[in-house]
Amino acid sequence: MKLADATLVVDDEIALIPRHVADADELFALVERHRAELRRWLGWVDATRSRGDMRRYAQFAAAQFEQHAGFDYSIAYRGALAGSIGLIPSMSRGEPNRPALYEPIHGSAPTLAGKDAACPLGAILSATMMLRESFGLEIEAQWIETAVDRALDHGYRTSDIAEPGGRAVRSSELTEQIRSELHDVLAHHERYGWGV
Repeated sequence: MKLADATLVVDDEIALIPRHVADADELFALVERHRAELRRWLGWVDATRSRGDMRRYAQFAAAQFEQHAGFDYSIAYRGALAGSIGLIPSMSRGEPNRPALYEPIHGSAPTLAGKDAACPLGAILSATMMLRESFGLEIEAQWIETAVDRALDHGYRTSDIAEPGGRAVRSSELTEQIRSELHDVLAHHERYGWGV
């Protein structure tokens, strides 16, 4: 699905619009107005200190969407930007030589709690970012990303990211498929000596 074709209309007042660089200034203004409240829940808020930071984030989010590596939407209410929801890994570095915070950028989805329905990809890909950025484990990060790509290539999606008419699986099924793909990559490597 291309960014330009991916707007989801929820009802007459609400639409989910993929993140565009053109929305960066409006999103930054929204964050600025509510920074104190947002800080309590979102670790990335204090790392977004300027319109330029937000534009870079929007460019990253759009590229992730085009590559099917993450999904980040603006929530429009009556035509105005009201918030954001997504599924992209993130890192908030803060001070040099201090631990970084890795977390998926998405809503908490309390209505999905305990229903085995929430998509695990943001959390899994945040872990790959941690392996790469904090521990220098590039091969291990690529191993997990390859497994995620293979699971998605085989059509596995939770209902929140399934394409219309596509197959939707439970969170545990998608996670198990990724685990299976991890195993298959290791088996391939052990047999042939190459291939992540």
